[in-house]
Amino acid sequence: MTHPPRHPLVGETDPDHPQPDHPQPVRLTGPDDLLAALPFRLGFHPRRSLVVLALAREDRDGPDELGLCARIDLPLPRDVDPAVRALVGPWTGPDAFSRRDDVAGLVLVAVDLPPPGADASSRDPVHAGGQQALRLTERLLREAGVEVRDVIRTWVDAEGTDRWRDRGCDEATPGCCGPGHVRTSGTAVAAEFVARGVVAAPRRADLVPDLRPLPAAHLRTAEQARSATTPLDVVLAEVLRCHRPGPRPAPEARRCGRLLAAAADGSLALAVVTALAGRGPVRPAPAALEGSLQLLHHLARHLTGVDSGGLLAAAAFVAWWGGRGVLAGTTAEEALLRDPGNLLAADVLDRLARGTPPVWAAREG
Repeated sequence: MTHPPRHPLVGETDPDHPQPDHPQPVRLTGPDDLLAALPFRLGFHPRRSLVVLALAREDRDGPDELGLCARIDLPLPRDVDPAVRALVGPWTGPDAFSRRDDVAGLVLVAVDLPPPGADASSRDPVHAGGQQALRLTERLLREAGVEVRDVIRTWVDAEGTDRWRDRGCDEATPGCCGPGHVRTSGTAVAAEFVARGVVAAPRRADLVPDLRPLPAAHLRTAEQARSATTPLDVVLAEVLRCHRPGPRPAPEARRCGRLLAAAADGSLALAVVTALAGRGPVRPAPAALEGSLQLLHHLARHLTGVDSGGLLAAAAFVAWWGGRGVLAGTTAEEALLRDPGNLLAADVLDRLARGTPPVWAAREG
């Protein structure tokens, strides 16, 4: 039996990647399209994950749009309660920003979690924890008065076929889908994202920025330029220069040196925050966000240890402000490895653990 689409969705192109002409949103017509879009929304292909996708509707008569996206690894049974409460925090916790009129509903996606009894591997402890986590997620959201529009499970069967089932399969007409729908590979949705230059990393770990040291000659030239103090207006102009759409070549060595001097006295961080958030609590322009991150990551390659940790912490905060939670988390973790006492990196991880969104995301619902 083929299900008609029950919740047509319109997902925005991924805000993590600059798009030159603000192309039309990618239209999603059902669960298979949503599953194809999910890696591009997260920035990587999730495995053994529980994902919550918010649906927002600006126009009462218009289609839903993909809003906030939150994800956790499928937990072991002993870790279910804290993991799930962190996952649903944006919609149920004391800092919950989702006013009931702002969110049209949520969709839960359990990746690599077959229905009970569908696969012998469901005896895996992670699968057992995943089943508990999915039930608890639905219960907490229901108690908070948030509608769960659909629950989608994906898994690979014994023959290696990617399958999915959703609430319509599990509840409305049991058995209607047999072993589950076969997932469509290479869908038009995935092709559309790729055509727009939006990519999804194979794994979450692959989102860690390139932090390999730069050539010695470049580092020497940059170091020589660090001696002079750079005025804030000059630093701000350098940052805004990186916000232009299109290709962004890395700054030459002397410019890097001047910006590193500004990083040492705090004016670089001030300039980045001013350039991104100076217009108030609004979604940052994709080109501005990407340019700021590339600049901070590039400058961090000039330094080692504690010194580079400060720049990475600033990059983690910028990623959080831009709604790129996964990149914010991986960057903050790297910052703490280099500078264990960095308070900004610890604060970013705390915001992510509590599900605290940036102000502009809270206002968008």
